Amino acid sequence: MGACFVSIALAYCPAKAANWPTYLHDNHRNAVTSEKLAPPLSLVWVHSARYAPQSAWPAPAKQDFYHGGRRLDPRAIFDRAYQVVVASGSLYYASPANHEVYCLDVGTGKVQWGFFAAGPVRLAPTIWEDKVYFGSDDGWVYCLSARDGALVWKYRPGPGSRLLPGNGHVISLW
Repeated sequence: MGACFVSIALAYCPAKAANWPTYLHDNHRNAVTSEKLAPPLSLVWVHSARYAPQSAWPAPAKQDFYHGGRRLDPRAIFDRAYQVVVASGSLYYASPANHEVYCLDVGTGKVQWGFFAAGPVRLAPTIWEDKVYFGSDDGWVYCLSARDGALVWKYRPGPGSRLLPGNGHVISLW
């Protein structure tokens, strides 16, 4: 499903469209843009992710004995599909399956660069002033050059470097 989501999103990205630099477009997370689409729309290219997204949390419990509930809805579903952001002619998405952030050219769909973190990257990066910002389950916050994916800096906001096995990966305790 994740690869399909990326493919559908890319099919409708005009080459000279406005930026969508963070999850759901802006800091208000309103998923609204003033961009107008001019029909007819056509598929320009397709990018199929190598791995399907891997959710951090398993399916919800079948019953909540404490509250007496049954057939519980999942509470954390944000990482079941790839979330894309677009800025300055590039499209970015993160893969929790292989711990990589990707940059694609919006005109061709070709991968421009990839950057590996030491743990899953579950949320879309944010693009600001030609920099790519994201956090990883490895306990670090990263800043990369949007142009070539080079590491600008990384910062550990937690109080230590302790790691533990979790969700099939080695992740930060913090």
